[in-house]
Amino acid sequence: MFEDPYLGDMTPTAAIELAEAVVENGFAAHQATLAALLADARRHGVSEALVVAASDAAEPQPVRERALGMLVVRYVRLYEAGPDSRVDRAADRTGDRAGHCIAA
Repeated sequence: MFEDPYLGDMTPTAAIELAEAVVENGFAAHQATLAALLADARRHGVSEALVVAASDAAEPQPVRERALGMLVVRYVRLYEAGPDSRVDRAADRTGDRAGHCIAA
């Protein structure tokens, strides 16, 4: 069984397990872990529209679940592509480490 909360960059396996747990138990049961995944996804440049849709409690549950599923697919693909594909967007915005890539 998937355990909350997950800290740090989420592995592809953990992201998939989280999506499965959300479908089984609902978004509310995994808020902290979901927030960590969404923050990681945002930082690594996964679609902002998917992050917003998956995090918006006002959206219908099927819309949120679909957005989360699509987000997890893209997140996993980033990891499969290697560390050079995972750009730290937060560092880009601050200018501290512009273009710095996250090592897996």
